[in-house]
Amino acid sequence: MNTHEPEACIELTSMPQLVEAIRKEDDWTGTKDAAARRRAQTRLNMRAYRKRKALAKKADDNHMSLVKQETTIDLWDIKQEFMSSVAYSHAKQIYDSKMALLPYGTNINQAKIIFPLCPDHLITLLQYNALRALSVNRTLISGILYTPLECDQEIIHVVPYPSNPASVPAALLPTILQQTVPHGDWVDLFPSPEGRDNLIRALGTFDEDELWADCIGG
Repeated sequence: MNTHEPEACIELTSMPQLVEAIRKEDDWTGTKDAAARRRAQTRLNMRAYRKRKALAKKADDNHMSLVKQETTIDLWDIKQEFMSSVAYSHAKQIYDSKMALLPYGTNINQAKIIFPLCPDHLITLLQYNALRALSVNRTLISGILYTPLECDQEIIHVVPYPSNPASVPAALLPTILQQTVPHGDWVDLFPSPEGRDNLIRALGTFDEDELWADCIGG
């Protein structure tokens, strides 16, 4: 009976210490000369070190390139009235071309203004309209009023009837009381003849600053 012993198999693999070997003289494994062996090992180690440095630099460059691409700048879109983030390179193009504003665009996340506005939004508008109306009235009757040179100068006067009544709106023409009873010039700005007479009759019985706050809102 014949028996066959299995043949021994030898696995051939690359030697990890020779990964960076390029030329025959880089193989130091069979070198008996210690100095030559050290030179070969040093050469391989330096080659591996330079390769690692190159790979690390490439990775850093890729990372910096990615960061640069992701860098954004916030700009105000005057048409849409919201902040928009644009790429750094795009922002530089806008600046270089003297186009400081973003082109018109849409933003799905933009908050919409819903009308009608709630009453709180109208408080400032009411104050503005009241002040504007009084300013216009002052201009309309400026021809029959004395204009003080100092802002803090208080005017107590009677108002003469205009020589040309058609130049003044009927609601602002001075009443008999305005023409005969000294009063503050602020009374003449109210667009109601009856209201002006009531104010003149009540002068001294109320606080003028409180009336201003009630009418204008502070």
